[in-house]
Amino acid sequence: MKKTFDIKPDVDIEDLMFLQPATLYLLGAFVVYANNLGLPVNITSICEDVQGRKTRTHCEGRAFDVSVRGWNLLDIQNAVAYFNKNFKDIGAISSSDHKARALVYHKIPGGIAHFHAQTRLFPEGKAVPMLKQNVKCNQNDWN
Repeated sequence: MKKTFDIKPDVDIEDLMFLQPATLYLLGAFVVYANNLGLPVNITSICEDVQGRKTRTHCEGRAFDVSVRGWNLLDIQNAVAYFNKNFKDIGAISSSDHKARALVYHKIPGGIAHFHAQTRLFPEGKAVPMLKQNVKCNQNDWN
């Protein structure tokens, strides 16, 4: 079986079980997207409550982080544009500008550059909206 993603050694793989359904869906789409382009996927954070975080998306199972090591700037920009266009129905709503974003690129001074993938909170019992991603898409649509 082909290995499709890596997880940083200090991240507990069992945390995947605590991701919200929309977030797990986003993770799957991200892995497929990166794998089809030959780009690495190294998950660096799933469910963790780190002091100083601006939001609670990680500890609520609504976010994961992925290293951008091995991605060039154009790859990063294309991924952010693709996921924010095609997954805006599940992307978390920004508190600063109230826009839905499923994927954000963070380059924190003194920190590690990474993608922060995030979904909004869906009320219990409310289904995750059907996405156009349920239709098999062509790799050419990703650029």
